[in-house]
Amino acid sequence: MLIRPFLCLVLAVFTLQAQSQSASLLSPREADTTHVSKVWIASTVALLAATSLDAASSWGKYEGNPLLRSSNGTFGAQGVSLKFAIAGAMLAPQLLFRKNRRATKFFTITNFAQAGMFTGIAVHNFGIPQPAQPGPPPVK
Repeated sequence: MLIRPFLCLVLAVFTLQAQSQSASLLSPREADTTHVSKVWIASTVALLAATSLDAASSWGKYEGNPLLRSSNGTFGAQGVSLKFAIAGAMLAPQLLFRKNRRATKFFTITNFAQAGMFTGIAVHNFGIPQPAQPGPPPVK
């Protein structure tokens, strides 16, 4: 049962590693003049961790979002793929504008707000019991 959260964490670590390697490709002269806010980096880590926690807390449970729902109505690999694709799409422009202090400040605030939202959703999801059998929810 711990394998899914572990895989989500590994995916987040690899994403951050790729991000840090792109910064190390700069020449030493450019690296000295480049300023990347440590608070912004912390906000991206928090966002990826909260997204991973949300995905782990939803795995195998009925999904309310039709975009993340698999054919049997539960959250699975299709939902995780789409969730991390969206997270990557949100972080891509941030990498492009990481030298702009005003944009970085905006992105930092936005990342922490989204991390809080995803953490709250994950806490809620952990309180929902796992269905006995995967399948569509019962009709009332």
